Amino acid sequence: MVACGGQGEVRKTGGTYAGRGPDCEYRVIRNPLVEPVPPYEEIGVIDVDAFAAQQLPNDEERFRKVVGPKVCALGGHAVIPAINIYGRWIHGTVIRFNPAQCDRCEVEVHTPPEILVRPTVQHVPVVGDIVRPEGG
Repeated sequence: MVACGGQGEVRKTGGTYAGRGPDCEYRVIRNPLVEPVPPYEEIGVIDVDAFAAQQLPNDEERFRKVVGPKVCALGGHAVIPAINIYGRWIHGTVIRFNPAQCDRCEVEVHTPPEILVRPTVQHVPVVGDIVRPEGG
């Protein structure tokens, strides 16, 4: 039976690293195109499963409860969530920063999630949008 909030199925996709403890600090990066993200390696993916769609996480706090122990066990520094059209957090890509290529990786990894800046939603052009040339 699945607990409220779902559970995650983990698949390794990269290197093997030591776990970071069950309550490690990690970032949730909602939009890697907007948020500054240091060089990283994808080390795993987590598919969030639930008995009913209503049990899938619908906010960052619930998502963290489902994926947190798995992110830490893989040795991850951050997770990039996928959110479906109904606002349910259904997937996470676990990443690990490369400290050799990033001066501030350790500082950013340990930033408490409450003070991270949330990116604003930007419009992505779709078929049918009116596109105006620059300067016009």
